[in-house]
Amino acid sequence: MISIFIPTKNAGNQFNEVLKQISFQTEKFELIIVDSGSSDNTLEIINNWKQRIPIKLYQIPPKEFGHGKTRNLAIKYAKGKFLVFLSQDAIPLNNFWLTNLIRNFKDSKIAACFSKQIPRKNASEIEKFFCKQNYPNQKIIRPQSQDSSLENMFFSNVSSCISKDLLEEFPFNENIIMSEDQEWTKRIIFKRYKTIYDPESIVIHSHDYNLIQTFQRYFDSALSLKQIFGNFSNFSNKGSKYMRREFFHILKINPLSATYLLPYNLARVLGTLSGINHSKIPNNLKRKLSMHKNYWTS
Repeated sequence: MISIFIPTKNAGNQFNEVLKQISFQTEKFELIIVDSGSSDNTLEIINNWKQRIPIKLYQIPPKEFGHGKTRNLAIKYAKGKFLVFLSQDAIPLNNFWLTNLIRNFKDSKIAACFSKQIPRKNASEIEKFFCKQNYPNQKIIRPQSQDSSLENMFFSNVSSCISKDLLEEFPFNENIIMSEDQEWTKRIIFKRYKTIYDPESIVIHSHDYNLIQTFQRYFDSALSLKQIFGNFSNFSNKGSKYMRREFFHILKINPLSATYLLPYNLARVLGTLSGINHSKIPNNLKRKLSMHKNYWTS
């Protein structure tokens, strides 16, 4: 059996589509949902689907949520040999999403696999470029070299599969603000395991952040990467090169969209710099700068 694990909070009406696409999968599965204080119709949607697919619903207080901590509950609640993690806003593209994700574990040294992400139809050019850069059409087995670069550690729990036995031995780090998937992959690769990116397992997933949310996202991301890797200089250089490629791509595809890049990149840079230098910022202010408010109350 396969255990699909989804953490939710205010997933909204689109969660109906997520559950609908899960119901089309041909593999036998159980669906475990851990909700951390939804105040919209998420719980109603879940209860409506309980009659059609096998769902176990657990509820935790908002202050108990953590990207690593909540996902580690899969070890406790899941019965499956494989644990499939899915974000509440990631919609499986077809009924082969799950099959193509779990087929990659014939080699005992394969620790985990993750899916291709394609943007929503109404996604911005920024999001389309991000997906194109990070989720190519060819299968990738990592590490491709012996260094600890972010490319080798790249992994995404937006849609991923990990064997339960391995996660029991190496649970997610519960102390970092986000990027628990990257930190886990770093440890796993040092243990001589490999990860696979399979582009034939596909989910529809992209964000539509405003400038404030963009700042907060990059604040949290920079903080988490510093927590994981310590030195941030390599990421800064790669980030500058990425933004340069992004600018010329968008200028070519849609020149009008390029005008939005100036304030957007400013929000990115300021968020990143604030995250890197978070130790100089008081906690009550960090809570305002971060998407994950409860992290700063612990």
